[in-house]
Amino acid sequence: MALADNMPRDAVGDLKRQIRDLERAVREMRAERRLESSTIGSGGLALTGGSIKVDGGDVVMLNEAGVALFRIGVSDFGDRALTIRREDGSLALRMGKALGPSDPAQAFQILDRQGRLIAGDASLSPTGFDAPHIPISFEPVDLGSTARAQVTSATAFTPLFEHEGFRQNPTFRLKVKVSCSDATTAAEVAVYDAIGGAYLVEPFTLAPTTIVIPAGTTTTTTFVAPKAMFLPGSMSDDMRLEVHARVTAGIGSVSVAVARSIGGP
Repeated sequence: MALADNMPRDAVGDLKRQIRDLERAVREMRAERRLESSTIGSGGLALTGGSIKVDGGDVVMLNEAGVALFRIGVSDFGDRALTIRREDGSLALRMGKALGPSDPAQAFQILDRQGRLIAGDASLSPTGFDAPHIPISFEPVDLGSTARAQVTSATAFTPLFEHEGFRQNPTFRLKVKVSCSDATTAAEVAVYDAIGGAYLVEPFTLAPTTIVIPAGTTTTTTFVAPKAMFLPGSMSDDMRLEVHARVTAGIGSVSVAVARSIGGP
């Protein structure tokens, strides 16, 4: 019978804790011996076979002007973050909470010298990236058409343009140029996820994002979707989108052209 079988449960737990403490102490003693074989001088620290452990503090490297070029430590948002700065103090790289203490996760971000985000994780999406902004190109569903603008008089949403590509940025905001055939005709434009079988929605409320074209739009007018549209899937997933339009009032037709379609945060 094992010794532990005759011991009270509390005693067994204490014994296990003591063994773990002894193992930890041995590891620390070995690390200290390795550190003793290292060299510390005015030129720096040469560490041979050991490790440096910072428990609760910060690791900071300053330049001659006192700028913290490299820093691992507690950020303004309360998380432990990594920041790398240029000699002029501008932030070049950050891995930490990007928007505030309530961020659910850290993001890895690269910034230009003006503080603009140019690459890295999406700050609000678990997949994809906020920048760079990748164009989402659309072409007419009618491949025989050479016209930039496509026309419909249907009262049900009808596909006019389509996109075949990969999911990269989390969202995009569509800009279109629209005109109606007469002053009584009004219309709507929306974007459809042909793989998922649903219209794209706004990321936070999940409400459908529709561009409303009021009656009287008889000259070519630019409209922008009121909210960013959440793109379906995860990074590099196949994505097939369609720009749909329909007439909501009047008996005329609506003409639609895609003016801008670029991914974003």
